[in-house]
Amino acid sequence: MTTLSTPVSHTRLQIVSDFDGTLTLRDIGSSLCAHFRLEPYPEGLKARWLAGEISLPAFQAQVWQTVGASSEAAAAFVEDIGTWRPGAARLFDLAQAGALALTIASGGFGFYIRHLLADWPALSTTAFFNEVDLDAHGCRARFPHADLHCGRCAICKARVVERIAATHPAAPLAFCGDGRSDACIVDLALRLPQLKLFAVRGSFLESTCQTRACPYIAFDTFETVLDALALPT
Repeated sequence: MTTLSTPVSHTRLQIVSDFDGTLTLRDIGSSLCAHFRLEPYPEGLKARWLAGEISLPAFQAQVWQTVGASSEAAAAFVEDIGTWRPGAARLFDLAQAGALALTIASGGFGFYIRHLLADWPALSTTAFFNEVDLDAHGCRARFPHADLHCGRCAICKARVVERIAATHPAAPLAFCGDGRSDACIVDLALRLPQLKLFAVRGSFLESTCQTRACPYIAFDTFETVLDALALPT
């Protein structure tokens, strides 16, 4: 079980990053569900989630029930579409070398995160994500991190960042994200001045930052993030 209770260094740069659509160019989970859908998910389900009537995990649980995929078929599909955002591999190499601490906090699912991080396996062991039981006749999503649930997300990025900030109070801190499940971070960034926020250009997170007048840096590649944090690219 991933834990935040055993910090390696109290002053090393801490980066928390979303996975789908941030580290990867595509949302892997959504693409999988669309590709392997057995039947439409219930009418109005997505609208209810977008309106805030149901949480993201409640939405995901029902969507995955309509998806049928074997482990082999899902892995082959992930291999085809799982392209890293430029500069992500350099970020992983720096984390693996100990130049920074990288925590992946994802509302996505472990089987494809572990698969794509095969060249950097240690990053999977410190990541937070959900799980799904793959089955050709219908899949079952599981959400094992109850302590990171908020009213909207199964893995609340703000809660992950708050815990890291508490255990590493002297460390510089950054968050990288793009989507609706990353928007909880904006409230935290407005009251945590040491948090440097990076939003994928054109993303929901960027528009939320603009609406809320929250300082952020837009990025298309992780070279921008590394440069802004004075890390070698």
